[in-house]
Amino acid sequence: MAVTPRALSHLQSLLDLTERADTQITALARTLRSVNEQIDAVLDDEDVDMREVLAESATGEETLFRLSRNPIIADSVVVLIDGQIVSADAYAVDAAQNAIVPLVPIPAGAEISVVYRVAGLRTQIAELMATMPTLSAQAFLERRAAYETAIAWIENQ
Repeated sequence: MAVTPRALSHLQSLLDLTERADTQITALARTLRSVNEQIDAVLDDEDVDMREVLAESATGEETLFRLSRNPIIADSVVVLIDGQIVSADAYAVDAAQNAIVPLVPIPAGAEISVVYRVAGLRTQIAELMATMPTLSAQAFLERRAAYETAIAWIENQ
């Protein structure tokens, strides 16, 4: 049987396309794995409880105390003066400046401390998605499961 140039050309094209497809499928598996790693990073990054001393010995002149971590969850902030919880009416939380603003005079010599929560990625992403009606956490979780199935299929080929 004689092999025609046309048959050789088609075989070469088939081999080239198969190699290209294999490369693209491998790249797709890497991309899907990266997407799932991002989803996991968001899910695993929870809020963090913080406690810090803002002034070991206040001067009584303080008008603002900056917190060391951000973004703060404003309604989680509790201020203490000499270890005693202060009424929330005695201070304002300025989340934009990541600060506590005293609304009453601070006693000179007092230790000022604060307990608060820092928003993790999970909380921050949930807040962002709440403003975007076309996005949902459930959709990302469903995609994650579908991507795991696709990755497993690719790796088994």
